Amino acid sequence: IAVFLVSPFLPHPAFWAYEGLPGILFAFLTGILIRRKDLFFLGWIWILFMGLLAAFACSKFSHSGLPTGIHINVCVGYVVGLPLILWLASLSPKVHWDQQLGLLAYPLFLAHVPVKQFATLHLNHVPMFLHLLLAIAASAMLVILIERPFDKIRYKMRKGPDQASSNNNAAK
Repeated sequence: IAVFLVSPFLPHPAFWAYEGLPGILFAFLTGILIRRKDLFFLGWIWILFMGLLAAFACSKFSHSGLPTGIHINVCVGYVVGLPLILWLASLSPKVHWDQQLGLLAYPLFLAHVPVKQFATLHLNHVPMFLHLLLAIAASAMLVILIERPFDKIRYKMRKGPDQASSNNNAAK
């Protein structure tokens, strides 16, 4: 959150506030807090983001020259999204499609900016819906081509040679 907070004063503020992982890591770490059901800490973070939203909006409207547009967007997304995700987490069953959608979250974050840049460069006008579809397709490809093969390798490494051979003998 500290990196996000000071990012308007850093070179390339959009990178530090949203495009790069250092400034937006808090959003992913919030998922851990949601999973742990740490409502007290999440409540304080939500209040902090309400204050940041007010501060960034004031700086935008006071003509201070700080590049806070993306900061306002992130704050609005957090303030609106946190209660919504908490509510969905309480309703969402542990079903296959829910897990598959969850797998797309981080790859979608990684892919959406490069996809937007690529589409803008090669297409005349890119509607937001097309940008969304292309970003989802790119994130699905990242999951299929990178995440799943590496997960298989990780699972094999965790088993070790002794467990893998005992599993094979048990299957026979």
